[in-house]
Amino acid sequence: MRNLKEQYPKKLEQAIIAALALVLLLFLAYPSVKVESYEGIKKQELIQVEIIPETHQDKPIPPPKRPAVPIVSRDAPPGATITPTVFDSIIPPPPPPPAPPDTFVAYDTEPKIIKLFKPVYAEIARRAGIEGIVFLNIQIDEKGNVINAKVLKGLGAGCDEAAIAAAFQCKFKPAMQRDKPVKVWISYSVRFRLK
Repeated sequence: MRNLKEQYPKKLEQAIIAALALVLLLFLAYPSVKVESYEGIKKQELIQVEIIPETHQDKPIPPPKRPAVPIVSRDAPPGATITPTVFDSIIPPPPPPPAPPDTFVAYDTEPKIIKLFKPVYAEIARRAGIEGIVFLNIQIDEKGNVINAKVLKGLGAGCDEAAIAAAFQCKFKPAMQRDKPVKVWISYSVRFRLK
């Protein structure tokens, strides 16, 4: 094994010299090589183009008649056929509901509650043990009174109605815009909790 490792560089050198000598002899034996271009046998192909005459349809083909489907009816006499209904006039759909007035009014000072009114707990909700928060959207006029209320997220069981009734009895200091009271919508929540 040690002998092979020592002889390896010499053997590699001899093999490279032998390969170079062989390549050199081949170059000397064949000094010039002529390369001629190959031109294959050329065949001329004939392409024939057929002219297809245009077709014309004189009359459109009428659609097939709908088959009469017999319908058994107790009231109709035997052999009677039902004529198809033709809708001559189409009733247009009703107009869309009017868009709600702008709910956003810019204000400098937000409305502040002056008089808070607690809601009356509905008896059904009390018996069912319903607790939670009713979220309302209320409109406050220039005098601080609640003039409109909408339920955004309710609890049901009479709690929503009680929250709206309580909101209508509350009194606010109106919102101010440039030292003038303005009508605005605000979010308002009413909490229902059993003692």
